[in-house]
Amino acid sequence: MAFARRFEDLVVYQIAFRAAGRIFTETKGWPAEERYGLTSQIRNSSRSVCGNIAEAWRKRRYPNHFVSKLTDADGEAAETQNWLKFAIECGYMSSEVGRELYGEYDRVSAGLVDMMSAPQRWCGPTQLVREEREEYAVGGSSLKSQALADRGECERRKLRLGEPHVAPLTQLVERLRSGLSKSAEDIPDFDPEDGGINARVLLLLQDPGVKAIKSGFISRDNPDSTALCLNETLRQAGLMRSQYAIWNIVPWRGALYPADLDTGRSALTEIVSLMPNLKIVIAFGKRAQCGLDGHDQVFARRTTILAAPHPSQRNTNRWPEAHRMIVEALIEAAKQLRSM
Repeated sequence: MAFARRFEDLVVYQIAFRAAGRIFTETKGWPAEERYGLTSQIRNSSRSVCGNIAEAWRKRRYPNHFVSKLTDADGEAAETQNWLKFAIECGYMSSEVGRELYGEYDRVSAGLVDMMSAPQRWCGPTQLVREEREEYAVGGSSLKSQALADRGECERRKLRLGEPHVAPLTQLVERLRSGLSKSAEDIPDFDPEDGGINARVLLLLQDPGVKAIKSGFISRDNPDSTALCLNETLRQAGLMRSQYAIWNIVPWRGALYPADLDTGRSALTEIVSLMPNLKIVIAFGKRAQCGLDGHDQVFARRTTILAAPHPSQRNTNRWPEAHRMIVEALIEAAKQLRSM
């Protein structure tokens, strides 16, 4: 986390600025007849995203003005995505480059929505804003929240599994698959978007859902109701992606027998040993909590264990208090981290 003292420090501005520069470079070779058409339109809209963010930053003394300019920036981002579609359709831009840039503006829009949904975090006469140096995520309304429905995004994340913060966990998962004679389709990987071995909070779920198996990741970005609920509650609690990692007490999908929990606990012991900064574990649902019962020795004495209901749609619909209890557990984790 870092202080944002100028608009140039904002992650959302930096993403938009880089994307606008990339668009300028891409459009240099477009046909001359598009000079005052598509070329001009996409250059102007992409630059306007940055301009409106800069204006919003200077107007943050007034929350309504701040939100208004961010709304304009979001509109310009959507317009840029529209022109990207035209560019691909007309053959001026490869579909690969177009999809990559389109995804960058998804990130921009998600960040803008996040800022607009809680302007009090950003506005005030002397406010110094702390901003997460990670992806933005905005619960159910976020374009980022179900990103792993896109196979291209799944493949991009697979390419990141060797990054330093997640590589040791990737290797552990590979060993687990090999030892249990299971494939990558049986045991999903940690999401490289999260904190990996640097995580201070471990979110412990039950077992992988169908969408996690399909995407190959245990992630809040999977296109299912559990991930959607987790996404929203994490946003409400203010926990940043760099602060946590997500795992399952039983790493594969299927029936849960006592022997499965024993194997899961053994894997969990190895995972915890790779996380030197781990301070808090939140066990979601009775099965995850049962998996930890009587096995506190898995964690160091300094580790706090919290319990919360499982964030499945069926659970939260049947038990209205479940959503509140999940949020409270996450808020408590965030509060404890701030006090450490």
